[in-house]
Amino acid sequence: MLPPLRQFARFPARGPGRMIDWTVMLPLHVTRSGEPELRFADTGRLVVGRDPGCAVVVDDPLVSREHCLLERRPDGWLVTDTSRNGTFAGDAPVGTRLLGPGETLVLRLGGPGSGPAVTLRVDPAPNRHALPTVSGPNPLAAAGPDDVVALHPLDRGPVPIGRVPDNRVVVDDLLVSRYHAVVTLTGPGRAEVTDLGARNGTFVNGHPVDRSTLRPGDRLTVGRRTFSYDGRTGLREHGRARHAALTADHLTVRYGDTPVLADVSFSVDPGTFLAIIGPSGAGKSTLLRALTGARAADQGRVLVDGIDFYPAYDEVRHRIGLVPQDDVLHDQLKVGQALRYAAALRLPDDVPAAARDERVTSVLAQLDLTARRDLQIARLSGGQRKRASVAMELLTEPSLLYLDEPTSGLDPLLDREVMRGLRHLADRGRTVVVVTHSTLQLHMCDKVLVLARGGRVAYFGPPDRLLAHFGAADYADAFTALSDEATSWATRYATGTQPAVTPPPRTTAPLPPRQSRRRQFGLLMHRQAALALADRRQLGLLLGLPFFLAAVVQTAPSSAGLALRPGAPPQLGAATLLVILVIGAAFMGMATSVRELVAERPVYLREWSVGLRPGVYLLSKIATAAALCVVQSALLAALGLLGRDLPRHGLILRSAWLELALVLTLTALTAAMAGLLASALVSRTEHTMPILVVSVMAQLVLSGGLFSIGDRPWLQAIAVVSPTRWGFAAAASSVDLRAFRLLLPADALWVHTRGAFAVAVAVLSGLAVLFGVAALVALRRREERPRRVR
Repeated sequence: MLPPLRQFARFPARGPGRMIDWTVMLPLHVTRSGEPELRFADTGRLVVGRDPGCAVVVDDPLVSREHCLLERRPDGWLVTDTSRNGTFAGDAPVGTRLLGPGETLVLRLGGPGSGPAVTLRVDPAPNRHALPTVSGPNPLAAAGPDDVVALHPLDRGPVPIGRVPDNRVVVDDLLVSRYHAVVTLTGPGRAEVTDLGARNGTFVNGHPVDRSTLRPGDRLTVGRRTFSYDGRTGLREHGRARHAALTADHLTVRYGDTPVLADVSFSVDPGTFLAIIGPSGAGKSTLLRALTGARAADQGRVLVDGIDFYPAYDEVRHRIGLVPQDDVLHDQLKVGQALRYAAALRLPDDVPAAARDERVTSVLAQLDLTARRDLQIARLSGGQRKRASVAMELLTEPSLLYLDEPTSGLDPLLDREVMRGLRHLADRGRTVVVVTHSTLQLHMCDKVLVLARGGRVAYFGPPDRLLAHFGAADYADAFTALSDEATSWATRYATGTQPAVTPPPRTTAPLPPRQSRRRQFGLLMHRQAALALADRRQLGLLLGLPFFLAAVVQTAPSSAGLALRPGAPPQLGAATLLVILVIGAAFMGMATSVRELVAERPVYLREWSVGLRPGVYLLSKIATAAALCVVQSALLAALGLLGRDLPRHGLILRSAWLELALVLTLTALTAAMAGLLASALVSRTEHTMPILVVSVMAQLVLSGGLFSIGDRPWLQAIAVVSPTRWGFAAAASSVDLRAFRLLLPADALWVHTRGAFAVAVAVLSGLAVLFGVAALVALRRREERPRRVR
């Protein structure tokens, strides 16, 4: 029904006589030059009515929610009356009427003599589509930030925009790069914007661009600053919008045929502290996911600072902070240390370290955490941890902050501490939205939204009127009433039948902000090292594994060597020795990585939403696992083979010991990649231990060193993807295990040739790459993107 990037123009009820024309060049800005009118781009469909979702909102009792429809036709614009009270041209009802280029039509909405007047004009300009213009009584435009604070001429040369003083337009925002973008006048009425490789991107009408032509009315966003092109030689800079900070417009979410959120609408102003409450199963978490774009609503839309959130996700997401129920903190790090890493990952590459540290110091002071700066996060109280999570989000100065159950599990004192801190944030102008079960501190909020079962609004208003609305003595009684008569309370709250809202079009997945891969990788590796050094117990366990496994290897008889001795009795211990070494390497690899991704999932999802590249994140985990595998395998080979007879030389390398150490390292690394895949697939850390045990037991069987699998095709087929199958084959080929007089039948993979050894190593490496790619795919499937689920 409405255009994808629809904006609003409001006509308050001031009587039909006052005709003050303004011009709105949608989708962006307001001008007052020339003969001002509301001017709409050639969007195809426009709705005039009383409902806030209309393109032109006429707030008058005579006007229907959707009063008339304007549709683009090849020969003009078709005006269709869709109202109850009628739409009139003079004294005659309009019904359906075509308005051609150059024509003007004065409409009376709701009555021929008493209804508010709206004048339609169609642009007669040749060589372009006709554009309807609308004029009416005292319009207040809400098409975006509507306070023009500066005009930057383009006819004096290019206009560079950035953070440092030598730009013509200086934007004091850490999300803006030093040299962010440049706007150039390319001809009469034409301008072009070029992104200069900015970390957080440059956006035109909500879409990230590298280079784009600016048309009259286009919205240009740099960081949190909005500009518009006036169609001539000027670039307008806009201040803060006067409209609502957050609007939910008829949000509906269904799982299958079951609605879990039904026609939810509300609007809050900047600086509002809003609590969303309701009984379990009322759809609170679903509403939060719809508001943040994690699971876009099937119907309706979300407006953030007047901008449609779903199609403009990339542009708007920097204005949003999200504190999930699970803390996105590394317990091993100190508070200041964690915030410094977060600032380095979220802010542009060219922000100096001193500026980042200053920002960290500022948010710590805002949340009264300065004294806890050097305290390990694991030692913080529940309330302090939650404040640390909030501090992480405040690094980028979001104007809208969401929190999911911030007081869950806290005692009443900490509950009050957290809510008081959020109240202070709202008092400083930040809009705060809290989803909570707790009702102890609702009096601190400005507004409360109560959801009944079925995801319907049962109340929206100030907290001091909530109990009276439900006729309840306390919140327990109110929740009881909601549970028993959910539909009744939702119906009582509704002010009337709401029209169906056509959902915005499906959007492409958001692009991450452009920060160099090298920088992200370096920061992640630095943080990995800090985490490892901070968690010395875990590091000690991982480095202690090769010593323990080497001790197990040394329990084998001293006669069990890997050097062939002609004429000696059967050396049955050689195969057992290799099995223990290879299985030990696989166990070390999986133990190193199987919990890495699932344990950090809340952290990853939040960091991905602010620009972390999945491939870089996974590569940092692989690099860490590879470094550990090299150290562990070298220790296992050195200690496990200590005192054992080895061949004089290897097949490819001069040193047989070095060749075996290489095989163990590759086996451990491939198993580590399999561990990362398992970690990306599971949903809880508790699931990783059974996977580790079962996997190691299966690899013991599939290695081929315990018993022969050559005569079992089905077992051979499964063993193809087992790291120990190819690790044992490479080790057996290296030491010529077929020449040992074993009880096991000789395996075709154990041939003592360079070709056989190379094949085993190549397959082992190929499996590592395969597991890595599969882990990346599984990791990306966990990303929460603003998309509609069909």
